[in-house]
Amino acid sequence: MNVLDVVYGLAILFAVLFVGSFIQGLTGFGAGIIAMGFISLVVPLKTGTLLVLAVTVVMCLGILARNREHIKIGEIKLLLASALVSRAAAFFVMDAFGGEEAMKRVLGATLILMVALLWRGRVAGAGHGAATVSVGFFGGFIGGLFAVGGPIYALYFLHRYKDKREYMANLQLTFLLANLLTLGAHGFNGDIGFDFVPAFLIGAAASWLGVRSGMLFFGKAPDGFIRKAAFLIVLFGGLHLMVFP
Repeated sequence: MNVLDVVYGLAILFAVLFVGSFIQGLTGFGAGIIAMGFISLVVPLKTGTLLVLAVTVVMCLGILARNREHIKIGEIKLLLASALVSRAAAFFVMDAFGGEEAMKRVLGATLILMVALLWRGRVAGAGHGAATVSVGFFGGFIGGLFAVGGPIYALYFLHRYKDKREYMANLQLTFLLANLLTLGAHGFNGDIGFDFVPAFLIGAAASWLGVRSGMLFFGKAPDGFIRKAAFLIVLFGGLHLMVFP
């Protein structure tokens, strides 16, 4: 790979993560489902997942800095516990099968499922014990595998909290803690090396700029347009991965 290929790849990485983080700053989620449909086309699935999880930590910290007083840790502890358990399970699956080409088709199908779930627009029973555990476990598992658990958590918190800042703060806290657990496990396993650092720094810069830009428009932009645009982007990425893994 020559220098121009490296520069081009980093530019694509910056652009994709900027767009994804802008959407996340605006709506509370979206970075993973937008980024994974494209990043996994140019890097191994495991590397792409860990990169998106790492830069999402940067996004979450930026959003929480402005909304930390709206955190309801006592109300979401059951969701967090089930999410962390499933992230541990996802670690072993990713460690065993993360390098398989077939996993990209699974990612593609998962992205299309996320679009269908978002289009339906609700999570039944949000706030009840069984629904909370189910949402936490499934969102945590696919988040640990593919960094795309955001839509499930977003729908859950949208139905649980009417205040948009409570929704945003608790959603980002869930992402933050779950992602740190996954990154810690993979780091301890030796999956994150020094070659990961340049891509992370580029992604972190893109994410910081994108999420701050998105937050400027939080609550003001036409939600319907943004949701539909995100659906189309994710649907394209999912279909592309299923046809051309």
